[in-house]
Amino acid sequence: MRGRGRIFIFLALILIIGVAAVFILFRGSILNPPQATQASDMVNIIIAGQDIPQGEQITQEMLGTLQLPASQRSEVMFLEEQSSSVIGMYARYPLEPGVVITSAMITSSRGELAEKGPQWATLIPAGKVAMTIPTTRLASVGFGVADGSYANIIACMLFVDVDTEYQTDLPNQTAVLAGSGTLPDQLPFWTMGVAQDDPETTWPKGRLELEPSIQQLFYVVPSGNQRPRLVCQTIIQNVMVLRLGDFPLDPEAWGAPATGAQQDQQGQPTETTKAPDIITLVVDPQDAVSLNYLIYSGAELTLTLRSTGDDSLMDTEAIALHNLLSQYNITLPVKLPYALGPAIYDLVPPLVDATPQP
Repeated sequence: MRGRGRIFIFLALILIIGVAAVFILFRGSILNPPQATQASDMVNIIIAGQDIPQGEQITQEMLGTLQLPASQRSEVMFLEEQSSSVIGMYARYPLEPGVVITSAMITSSRGELAEKGPQWATLIPAGKVAMTIPTTRLASVGFGVADGSYANIIACMLFVDVDTEYQTDLPNQTAVLAGSGTLPDQLPFWTMGVAQDDPETTWPKGRLELEPSIQQLFYVVPSGNQRPRLVCQTIIQNVMVLRLGDFPLDPEAWGAPATGAQQDQQGQPTETTKAPDIITLVVDPQDAVSLNYLIYSGAELTLTLRSTGDDSLMDTEAIALHNLLSQYNITLPVKLPYALGPAIYDLVPPLVDATPQP
């Protein structure tokens, strides 16, 4: 019994000591909680508090602050107490809200922006060039491809068959060939005479066809000029729109809407401006050469507006009449012994009254 009592006393002492140790550790963790980062290790850096256009003079109201660990702060960033070094400066680039302002983003005067070119030249990435192409309201998504948007370019071209040597449209013209004498070896000698003022002396080059009903050969000539063949395809994708319309002649006016882009409440161009007829794109140098060729070759260029943030490339198929019919399962109409009257030779859209009804 005495030995068993000593064991109970010994176990009770161990339990009391353990409880006391746990209490001391728990009390210490409450009074001195661990801190991941001391407040003294945090700094406030200057950020853009609102949209700051390129070339705009920075004011106090345009700025905000962001708290970061001091270890993450770079020397090119400005501390909150260094705001005087930012206020009164000019933005080299368009700054969005929340962007950390660094020394490379600001300059002391607008003149420095133009030392190496106009202000908008700073928006062109290295290795790219800006090129202007003609446009219309239809070819620019109703002027929806505005400054800063991204678009694809579709080109439509007309192809004709040409004579390889003459490089003229087929068919060639034929003329009267008449015999006018003989050579010394008694071979026939032929000369060709063409009267330029008499269209009856020249005809399009035709072909012989056999009329099966009478088994007679006929020389058939074209009834008109060769009909060009149309083909359309997406040629360039994900190009940035630098400017819709003309650039301002006064660099101080950069950031204002392009000439002709102002609209009234109904979305129509105002009387004091004209609709833009050109658009400037940022493309690869080789694409600029291709666009230049297409413009002077008479191709029609159309822009399609891309979704914001979508930089994917899409596979498209060139469309001509034969694959258009196949792709959309369009069948040729059957020749019937009757038809609707009057005859329709052109597709004319129906007239719609555009006046809003109450």
